[in-house]
Amino acid sequence: MQNILIIEPDARYRSRARGALESLSCQVRESASMEEGLRAMLETPPSLVIAGSNEPEAADLKLLRVARQGTRPVPVLVLASSGTTEGAIGFMDGGAYDYIAKPVNPSELLAVVQDILRLAGDASRPLRIAPPADGMSSRSSIIGRSPEMIEIFKMVGRIAKSDAAVLVQGESGTGKELVARTIHENSRRAGKPFLAVNCAAIPETLLESELFGHEKGAFTGAAYSRKGKFELCHGGTILLDEVGDMSLATQSKILRVLQEHTFERVGGEQTLSSDTRIIAATNKSLVEAIERSEFRVDLFYRLKVVSVFLPPLHKRPGDLPLLIDHFVKKYSHQAKVEIRGISRRAQALLEAQTWTGNVRELENAIQTAVVLNRTGTLDLEDFPFLQSAGRTGADDVRRSVLVDLRGAAKRAARVLLAEDSPTSPAGIYYGCLSAVETAVVEAALESYGGNQVQAARALGISRNTLRSKMRISS
Repeated sequence: MQNILIIEPDARYRSRARGALESLSCQVRESASMEEGLRAMLETPPSLVIAGSNEPEAADLKLLRVARQGTRPVPVLVLASSGTTEGAIGFMDGGAYDYIAKPVNPSELLAVVQDILRLAGDASRPLRIAPPADGMSSRSSIIGRSPEMIEIFKMVGRIAKSDAAVLVQGESGTGKELVARTIHENSRRAGKPFLAVNCAAIPETLLESELFGHEKGAFTGAAYSRKGKFELCHGGTILLDEVGDMSLATQSKILRVLQEHTFERVGGEQTLSSDTRIIAATNKSLVEAIERSEFRVDLFYRLKVVSVFLPPLHKRPGDLPLLIDHFVKKYSHQAKVEIRGISRRAQALLEAQTWTGNVRELENAIQTAVVLNRTGTLDLEDFPFLQSAGRTGADDVRRSVLVDLRGAAKRAARVLLAEDSPTSPAGIYYGCLSAVETAVVEAALESYGGNQVQAARALGISRNTLRSKMRISS
């Protein structure tokens, strides 16, 4: 019989985790600390460890090391309350099989546990991004804890240790260069150069020289020999940003570098070699470019050994509060001003935007607001450029948020209805309603610091009704 060990200091989470696993035919044990859990794991090796923690500390990492030892490594599923990329990925780099951010949905936990028990032999190790010395996030820190971003962290971790070519796709401003840098910084090439080349910003006549270098006299103005990025980046990683804008002639030379790791400088005869990992990024559809005969199909498949797709910001609205908080801290730190926070109405304004420019547009908006601010709290008057763009009041904000909520509920219901053995329609219906009610109640209580009277008034319900909803969700 398979047995699961739950290591969680919070008795409520232990109880919820045990409750979620009741439908499995297995033994469930509980430990209240990492030290106690280590002893229990050594006495009777479990089939799976579910460990609750915050940031990866010495005891957590020791547990992960012990779990990896022996002829049959024990998979570890981490339930973490950390909202940072470093915390989430630190566990994965330590050897955790998977990571779920709290609060944990019981059905999600059950599904992940079932997958782990079925596929435990395929564990992989995603990456870790070390925090910078000054405590602020580094330029390659990816912010997010939405399911979409957690999956990207895992994907990046699986591919970072290899030398495989990677194609990063996504709209402008979604963070493609950040992903490329993160792959490099967590690879064996981390101590070597990382160089980015924007293929759309450099004239075609100069791009080949930029990549491969040139010899003196190779063309008008070539007064001296010059090394290209592939020579300068030997042993490291090169990012070909906006690779879809590259000419067919240059594409053929990139294909040769991928296949043979050799090239010649422009105007040169000597064949040079380069041990360089190539990561390509694009905001265009390369498949459509192939159909128009603007991109080589053989290069496409060479670049697309592994593909990472970054969702636009409006597809992961749950990450907005984290991003807003991160950029407020970042730019108030840079400007050496004290920003105590952001008002609720300004937060609602930001969350209601479509952000066609994605994370980059949000970052620029926060930076501008920090510069404009005179009160220490970001408010509507610090974002006049957003209000003038079409957000005319609370009704627009409310309407936009409700549309997003309706879309999220529809997606969740479709997932439940598509299960192999779905629950009864009534079960799905009331399960979705309960999940939304729980989220609304928790958000109201968090917004008003746990004050039930104020939370109930804001929701338009009685305090008794609020309390009953709290009991149901606990």
